[in-house]
Amino acid sequence: ANALGGLSSSLRPIPYYQAYNPRYLLGQLMLGPLNTDSAAGLAPVLPERLKDADLLGLTRQQDMILVNISGKLRDLSNDMSAQEELLMVYAMVNTLTQRGAVKRVLLYLDGQQEGTVVHTLDLSGAFLRNEGIIQ
Repeated sequence: ANALGGLSSSLRPIPYYQAYNPRYLLGQLMLGPLNTDSAAGLAPVLPERLKDADLLGLTRQQDMILVNISGKLRDLSNDMSAQEELLMVYAMVNTLTQRGAVKRVLLYLDGQQEGTVVHTLDLSGAFLRNEGIIQ
């Protein structure tokens, strides 16, 4: 997240063979900003205590990735504003759809796709890449 209330694109050196691994990419997002990133002054978008073990499952079906995250995400994000929730979700979606082969992301919390992520974003249905949130 940037200081303007949006997302910034940032490059990070990663092994080439991991560039299409959704678990690895979300793991990098969980790390938050690093001093080796191409953009400086960014803030983390995912809760700090969210870990790889909270990614319960990822699978790809044609142009869609299904991501099952532990309900811990909702618990750790309870104090987020609606804007922070939006940035968190679209940081994950935009990260997973950046290569072009993946167009949609379905998010599940503890295997369920009902209710909201935290407060306002409805989980039902697929999330599409949101270029408009990137500044």
